[in-house]
Amino acid sequence: MLGFLRLFAAEDRANRREFLGVTAAVFGSELLLVWGMHGAANIALVRANVGWIYGLSLLVGGWLLVHAAFRRAHDVNRSGASVFVVFFASLLLMLPLRFVWSGGKAAEGWMISGFLALGFTALAAWPGTPGPNRYSPRAPRARRSGDAETVTAQQLLARMRRMARPTLLLTPTAEQAFSKLGGDPELPSTIDWPAGHSSPRAFVAQLDLAEVRAAEGPEWLPAEGRLYAFYDPDGGGSADQVVILSSRDAPGPARTPPPGLSPKLRFPERRAGFLRLTSFPTLDWLGIDVREVDVEPKELDELSALADEPFGDEAQHRIGGYPSEIQEANMPLECEHLARGLDYRFDDDVAPAVARAAKSWRLLLQIDSDPALKMNWGDGGCLYVFIREKHALAGDFSKTVSLSQSY
Repeated sequence: MLGFLRLFAAEDRANRREFLGVTAAVFGSELLLVWGMHGAANIALVRANVGWIYGLSLLVGGWLLVHAAFRRAHDVNRSGASVFVVFFASLLLMLPLRFVWSGGKAAEGWMISGFLALGFTALAAWPGTPGPNRYSPRAPRARRSGDAETVTAQQLLARMRRMARPTLLLTPTAEQAFSKLGGDPELPSTIDWPAGHSSPRAFVAQLDLAEVRAAEGPEWLPAEGRLYAFYDPDGGGSADQVVILSSRDAPGPARTPPPGLSPKLRFPERRAGFLRLTSFPTLDWLGIDVREVDVEPKELDELSALADEPFGDEAQHRIGGYPSEIQEANMPLECEHLARGLDYRFDDDVAPAVARAAKSWRLLLQIDSDPALKMNWGDGGCLYVFIREKHALAGDFSKTVSLSQSY
């Protein structure tokens, strides 16, 4: 809705595609209306009853065209006044033709329309100014050079900010909340301790979804219930390296792990509160190949650092938002391939159906390495648990996919 209303304003900028879309829609609708009126059997009756509609359409169409032209001029770093200069120059060029033209009013109208179309075509062909200019910080649509997309740092930054998502940072709390990291899980009696490939799994975290919702957590999570996360030290590369158990039953007392779990995988307990922050996507989530961007190395480093900026030096135990990748990756595609039991390499050609399905994955939980909790995944790495939005909404946490990265 806001994007439509922006068409009626003379501020900001319009790239070629936006400008051509507006002008084609206005000219096309006007031509259809005129053709319909003149094609009517009783044109006098039509004009008497719907002539006001034609007048209103001319007013609205003219308003749209003028403001689209203003915004297009801003995109080429010119003021709106330059549009009037071009318009009056067209009129001055047309005046001499009137003295030798004998085609009548209709022909004169077509001649005016022709000059306007010529002027608008020239405005549409004028290349826009990359990056911000004095009329707007909004960059025009990315240009293409050959088959590669050339993108500026300003365009990337604007895209990252548009795609930002909220995230909940798990923070230490003195309150006796249910949600916590480490310690022993408060499992209901109906849930067994999950086994890994060769030993019991290590308990990592438990979350109260009501507490998550109260902290304005992701809307795609249920409003109640409890989640328990368990890690398999021998599950590297498998979709179930971390499993999530869910329950609506009342929690039980803290349960001691079964024999066979290494003491190094029993972590100190920390009760958790939630701090709502904004997370930004990395370039991998934008689908951008760093070899195809028109940015300096320093700018690229600054863009890469934006994803971790809101969290400072805090360990990033988080719910929702975008993950903090350590290695270059395409995590949604990795999740989709793991869920389908397929191998995946970063440079693989991906089937369109797989690429579309990959967009449904959401970060459910990220567990960082944390010296205070004696958690160390690989060499200071992270655990990531993803879930499809539809499964989370349905409360089905049996279909998560987990990834891990390390330095």
